[in-house]
Amino acid sequence: MSTPRYAPGQERAPVNPPLDVPKEPRYIEGYWEQSIPFESRQQIQCMDITDLVRSLVRKLPVSEGTVDIWNLHTTSGLLVNEYEPYLMQDFLQRIADQFPKEDTFLHNNQPLSGCTRGNADAHLRTIASCTQHVSVPIIQGGLGLGPYQSIIFAEFDGPRLRTLYMRTHRAKP
Repeated sequence: MSTPRYAPGQERAPVNPPLDVPKEPRYIEGYWEQSIPFESRQQIQCMDITDLVRSLVRKLPVSEGTVDIWNLHTTSGLLVNEYEPYLMQDFLQRIADQFPKEDTFLHNNQPLSGCTRGNADAHLRTIASCTQHVSVPIIQGGLGLGPYQSIIFAEFDGPRLRTLYMRTHRAKP
């Protein structure tokens, strides 16, 4: 295997070790944390994860506070918006049009970047349209979302096993 080459002055960031976070909630000094593993089923898709987050929050002794959800991947992301099927189709089509898979990307040049997946389009779609973290208030034991808001996981490089990290804080009395 050849050593990847980078532009002058640019070094590849070190790879972070995997988080050691259990699937079941663990209480640590004022907050609960847990991992949420799941599988995406399509190469490009949006998944409404609101009910999943809501059900996990309801299991905790928190009536007022905040839940933070982090996506631990670089080719998928999170957003809060209306989860309406035609809106999601429009979103995915527009973002795919903006970064077509068949375009030429430096990241997809393995000798240059070290990338073996050829997934620059997925990285760029994530960068342009999503965040890696959402924070939602917990109000009277429920998620403090507007009437049409949902927590959405956007996949751009599936199907893959994915993991979210959830941290729930209880408001101080």
